[in-house]
Amino acid sequence: MTMRLLQLQLCMELKLDESLYVNGVYEVSLDGQEYVMTETTTFDDYGMIYLVKLDESGVTLVSTQDGHLRNMPTDPAEGFDIESRIYVLGTYGGTRNYLIQNDKLTATDSMYQFLGDPSGELPELTVKESVNCRLEGGNTTLKAGDVIIPQAYSPDDGTFYFELPDGTAGNLLVDLSPDGSEGQMTYSGTIDGVDENELFENLPYAG
Repeated sequence: MTMRLLQLQLCMELKLDESLYVNGVYEVSLDGQEYVMTETTTFDDYGMIYLVKLDESGVTLVSTQDGHLRNMPTDPAEGFDIESRIYVLGTYGGTRNYLIQNDKLTATDSMYQFLGDPSGELPELTVKESVNCRLEGGNTTLKAGDVIIPQAYSPDDGTFYFELPDGTAGNLLVDLSPDGSEGQMTYSGTIDGVDENELFENLPYAG
């Protein structure tokens, strides 16, 4: 089957919405199993990756993951770096590595590493009010006027990792479900019950 015919068959199988376009279709061979990875994008640059299994039964969608492929690895066993859009104290591109395990895209780490702009520079967040956090050496409090540089985020426990301008590493906890509702998208969180917009100046949200 040619790549063009395969792409057409995948589009029919996945029933892609008209708002999506296909960035690329990649053949993946892993431990004797053949897959096809299809990367799509919507009008607002939101990405979705579809993992399709090829076998004697035909074409079967087995896994999906939001985001865009950073690159295709030479060896699929090393995993796939996927960049997702992360909304926490701003909007960031965050990458995680995913392995194909049991026909599923499975993250190798709970943490998203932030990428910054094309030059790799990350925004600086200025503190407006006192914020409890943890720095190297123990618990402390950020004061108004302090600056932090976002580094990573773990959605599993809500930990937001940052550095001070001098390179000191720190972290704080962000609650993205302040109303207690689970599974609902929210672009605003709280820290110790205080809305993030009251604690930091001009958070760089987008999209």
